Amino acid sequence: MSSRPHAGAVPGSDCFDRWTAVDIPLRIFHDGDEWVCYHELAGDTHLFELIPGTLLQMLREETLSGGQLVQRLRERFEFEADFNLAEYVDEVLWKFEQNALIRPVP
Repeated sequence: MSSRPHAGAVPGSDCFDRWTAVDIPLRIFHDGDEWVCYHELAGDTHLFELIPGTLLQMLREETLSGGQLVQRLRERFEFEADFNLAEYVDEVLWKFEQNALIRPVP
């Protein structure tokens, strides 16, 4: 998949696709707000800020939909009222997918 299949979904409606990183050979390290992810097969190293790193770690632990990710991030962090978290998560998922860090789950 190279498109953003869940773009434009209703925030919080849980009609997003489900995603996982459980079976992808990644090594993830973090120190405070900075995250480093090494993709063992590709040999690529990725640097992430707090929210994307946290999102990737959640997907390493279990398969979640975009709506579930939005809900869990809202429970864990404070966001400004006008920040479109669903759109942000959609964009991060798309970038993760493009870099083979996650995969969609039917």
